[in-house]
Amino acid sequence: MLHKREKLMQALAAAILIPGALVILFPFYWMIAASLEHLSQIVQFPPQLLPHPINWSSFPRGLTFMPFGRYFFNTTEIGVPWAGYNAKLLALTAAGTPPDVYATFAAGFGTFLSKGTLANLNPYVRQVNMNLRVFQASSIAALSRGGNLYGLPMDNMTSLIFYNKTLFDRAHLPLPPSSWKDRRWTVGVMLADARALSKDTNQPARAVWGLNFGLGQIGTPVAWMFGCDPLAAHGGPLNASAYRTGNLVAGQLFFTVPCFTSAMRWDVNLYTRYGVSPSPADLTTLSTLGNPFTTGRIGMEQGLYVTFQNLFLAKPSFQWGVAPIPYGPTGSDLTQQWTDAWVMSAKSPHPELAFKFMLYLTTGPAARQFADMTGFFPALKALEGMTIQVDAHAKGMALDAQQLRAVILGGLAKGQAFEAPGHTLANWDQINTTFTNMTSNMALGKQSPPSAMQALTRALKTQLQQGQG
Repeated sequence: MLHKREKLMQALAAAILIPGALVILFPFYWMIAASLEHLSQIVQFPPQLLPHPINWSSFPRGLTFMPFGRYFFNTTEIGVPWAGYNAKLLALTAAGTPPDVYATFAAGFGTFLSKGTLANLNPYVRQVNMNLRVFQASSIAALSRGGNLYGLPMDNMTSLIFYNKTLFDRAHLPLPPSSWKDRRWTVGVMLADARALSKDTNQPARAVWGLNFGLGQIGTPVAWMFGCDPLAAHGGPLNASAYRTGNLVAGQLFFTVPCFTSAMRWDVNLYTRYGVSPSPADLTTLSTLGNPFTTGRIGMEQGLYVTFQNLFLAKPSFQWGVAPIPYGPTGSDLTQQWTDAWVMSAKSPHPELAFKFMLYLTTGPAARQFADMTGFFPALKALEGMTIQVDAHAKGMALDAQQLRAVILGGLAKGQAFEAPGHTLANWDQINTTFTNMTSNMALGKQSPPSAMQALTRALKTQLQQGQG
C-alpha cells in the first residue's frame, strides 16, 4: 500500500513539475530559435516553432553592428581605484577615448565642465520630448549652465541636522522642528541645546558632546548659515561667480571678510570656548567606530544625507531624527546640496544611443536599483515616496513619514539649497587640500580665525597664480 502511494505521489509530482519546467524553459528556447530566423519569420502568425530555413547571419551582424569590442575594452579599462577616478576620466578624454557615458561623483562635474568635455544635452532632450519635471527642480538647476543642461541627475541630497532624541529626552529639551519655515530654530537655540546636552566633556572615555558641526568644504556649511561665502565679496553663494563658471581665480577670494571670519570663530568656539564639540583628536577616536553620530555620544550633528545609510548599518540603540539647518544671525538657513549625475562625453560617437542609455539609468529600472543599493535620495520624483517610507522605518527613527518628508523635501525646495563647492569648482581636490592644511591650527585653537584666513588667502592666491588650482 505504501509503495503504491509513493508511486502515486511521484507521478503527481512529475505531472506538475514537467509542465512547469517546460514553461520556464520555453523562453530560452524561443530566444535561441528566434536568433536563427529572419525578422519576417519572427513576426509571422501563427509562429513557427522550428526555424526554417536556419539563418546564421544574425550572429556576425550582432557582433559588428556596434563596436562592442571597444565598449568591452572601455568597461574593463575604467575599473580604477576611487582616488584615481577623475584623473582616469580626464586622461581618457585627453587621449580621445572617453567613455560615452560616465558618472560625476565627488569633485568631477566642475572640472569636466570647465574643460569642455561634457555634451550639452538640450538637443537630445528636445529630440525625445523629455519632460525634465520628472526630476527635482534643484537637481536640474545644479546641472545647468546658461540654459544648457550637462547631465541627468541620479540623486539629490542636502545637509541636515541629525539629532539624538534619546539624549534630548533625558535633558528634557524640546526636539528640533521638522519645518524649514520655523524661525524659532536658530543658531542660538542650537548652541543652547548643545550646552545642555554636553556631559563630562573633559573625560573623553565617557563624554557626551552636544554638537558636531564641521567646517566642511572651504567653511561653507557654517558660512552659508551666517549669510556669506568665501568666494563672494558680500552675501551668499548666489553672488559667487566661480560656482557658475567652475573656474576660481585669485581675485575671487574673500576668506578675510568679517562675516566669514565670524563664522569660522563660531565654529572653532564650539570646541575651544563652549566645550560642546569633540576636539579633533576625540573626533578621530570616535570616527574609528564609524560615523561619530552613530556612537550615541553626539547630541546633534550637521551631516550629509548619506548619514542615513550609516545609521541603517549601525542599527543604533537610541532614537534619532533629522531637522533643518537652523537660521543664522542674518536670517539664512541655506543648506548644501549634492547632486550626482550621469553625463555624456562631448566626443561621443553615438550621442543618441548614449542619451537613451542615460534615460535608462536615471528614469528606468536602474534608477530604482541605484536608490535601493546606495540609500542615496533619488532625484527622480517617482521614487521619493518609496525612499521616504524606507527611511521612516529605519531602526530608531523618531519621525513619521510626513515629518521626514517635510525635512527632506523642504531642504530641496527652490532657494533652500545650493550645490556644494566640490560639485561646482574645477580642480576641487587641490583647493580643498589647501584649505584643510591651512586651517588645522585654527581648528585646534592655536591660531585665530583672522590670522588663519589671511594665511589661507595667501596660499590659495599663490596656488591659483601658478595654475595648480
